[in-house]
Amino acid sequence: MTSPSTALARPADGELVVGELADRHEGMLEIAELTAQIQRLDAELWPHIAAALLDGAAPAAVAERAALTLSDLRRGVTEWSAAARQAGRLEQGAVVALANAVFGPAD
Repeated sequence: MTSPSTALARPADGELVVGELADRHEGMLEIAELTAQIQRLDAELWPHIAAALLDGAAPAAVAERAALTLSDLRRGVTEWSAAARQAGRLEQGAVVALANAVFGPAD
Protein backbone atom coordinates (compact mmCIF):
# COMPACT_ATOMS: atom_id res chain seq x y z
CA MET A 1 0.00 0.00 0.00
CA THR A 2 1.26 3.45 -0.90
CA SER A 3 1.64 5.92 1.93
CA PRO A 4 0.04 9.36 1.52
CA SER A 5 3.45 11.00 1.38
CA THR A 6 4.53 8.88 -1.60
CA ALA A 7 1.22 8.64 -3.46
CA LEU A 8 2.36 11.29 -5.94
CA ALA A 9 5.96 11.04 -6.98
CA ARG A 10 8.10 12.91 -9.47
CA PRO A 11 10.79 10.66 -10.99
CA ALA A 12 13.98 12.03 -12.53
CA ASP A 13 12.32 12.66 -15.91
CA GLY A 14 9.88 15.11 -14.30
CA GLU A 15 6.71 13.18 -15.17
CA LEU A 16 4.13 13.11 -12.43
CA VAL A 17 3.19 9.62 -11.30
CA VAL A 18 -0.30 9.31 -9.94
CA GLY A 19 -0.50 6.78 -7.14
CA GLU A 20 -3.17 5.19 -5.03
CA LEU A 21 -4.43 8.44 -3.46
CA ALA A 22 -5.64 9.69 -6.82
CA ASP A 23 -7.94 6.68 -7.03
CA ARG A 24 -9.51 7.55 -3.68
CA HIS A 25 -9.62 11.34 -4.00
CA GLU A 26 -10.89 12.88 -7.22
CA GLY A 27 -9.24 16.19 -6.39
CA MET A 28 -5.83 14.51 -6.34
CA LEU A 29 -6.30 13.23 -9.88
CA GLU A 30 -7.33 16.70 -11.04
CA ILE A 31 -4.27 18.21 -9.35
CA ALA A 32 -2.03 15.67 -11.10
CA GLU A 33 -3.62 16.37 -14.48
CA LEU A 34 -3.37 20.14 -14.08
CA THR A 35 0.23 19.86 -12.92
CA ALA A 36 1.08 17.81 -16.00
CA GLN A 37 -0.54 20.47 -18.20
CA ILE A 38 1.43 23.22 -16.47
CA GLN A 39 4.67 21.29 -16.97
CA ARG A 40 3.93 20.88 -20.70
CA LEU A 41 3.13 24.58 -21.07
CA ASP A 42 6.26 25.53 -19.14
CA ALA A 43 8.37 23.39 -21.46
CA GLU A 44 6.78 25.13 -24.47
CA LEU A 45 7.25 28.61 -22.99
CA TRP A 46 11.05 28.74 -22.65
CA PRO A 47 11.93 28.39 -26.35
CA HIS A 48 9.61 31.35 -27.06
CA ILE A 49 11.20 33.36 -24.27
CA ALA A 50 14.65 32.58 -25.70
CA ALA A 51 13.54 33.56 -29.21
CA ALA A 52 12.17 36.90 -27.96
CA LEU A 53 15.38 37.66 -26.08
CA LEU A 54 17.58 36.69 -29.04
CA ASP A 55 15.40 38.93 -31.21
CA GLY A 56 16.23 41.87 -28.94
CA ALA A 57 13.26 42.05 -26.59
CA ALA A 58 14.06 43.66 -23.26
CA PRO A 59 14.36 41.13 -20.42
CA ALA A 60 12.07 43.18 -18.17
CA ALA A 61 9.38 43.25 -20.87
CA VAL A 62 9.71 39.49 -21.49
CA ALA A 63 9.52 38.79 -17.76
CA GLU A 64 6.42 40.94 -17.41
CA ARG A 65 4.70 39.31 -20.39
CA ALA A 66 5.51 35.84 -19.01
CA ALA A 67 4.38 36.80 -15.48
CA LEU A 68 7.86 36.16 -14.09
CA THR A 69 10.17 38.16 -11.92
CA LEU A 70 13.40 39.20 -13.56
CA SER A 71 15.22 36.81 -11.24
CA ASP A 72 12.96 33.93 -12.31
CA LEU A 73 13.50 34.84 -15.95
CA ARG A 74 17.28 34.82 -15.50
CA ARG A 75 17.22 31.51 -13.63
CA GLY A 76 14.85 29.94 -16.14
CA VAL A 77 16.81 31.09 -19.18
CA THR A 78 20.03 29.83 -17.61
CA GLU A 79 18.57 26.41 -16.81
CA TRP A 80 16.70 26.05 -20.12
CA SER A 81 19.64 27.12 -22.29
CA ALA A 82 22.02 24.74 -20.51
CA ALA A 83 19.59 21.84 -20.98
CA ALA A 84 18.91 22.79 -24.60
CA ARG A 85 22.66 23.02 -25.28
CA GLN A 86 23.30 19.65 -23.67
CA ALA A 87 20.50 18.11 -25.78
CA GLY A 88 22.02 19.60 -28.94
CA ARG A 89 19.09 21.95 -29.58
CA LEU A 90 21.04 25.16 -28.99
CA GLU A 91 24.46 26.29 -30.18
CA GLN A 92 27.00 27.61 -27.67
CA GLY A 93 26.83 31.05 -29.28
CA ALA A 94 23.10 31.23 -28.55
CA VAL A 95 23.73 30.23 -24.92
CA VAL A 96 26.21 33.10 -24.59
CA ALA A 97 23.85 35.51 -26.38
CA LEU A 98 21.01 34.57 -24.01
CA ALA A 99 23.26 35.05 -20.97
CA ASN A 100 24.29 38.44 -22.31
CA ALA A 101 20.64 39.34 -22.94
CA VAL A 102 19.50 38.59 -19.40
CA PHE A 103 22.65 39.47 -17.41
CA GLY A 104 24.42 41.94 -19.71
CA PRO A 105 27.73 41.29 -21.46
CA ALA A 106 30.68 40.21 -19.35
CA ASP A 107 33.34 42.90 -18.93
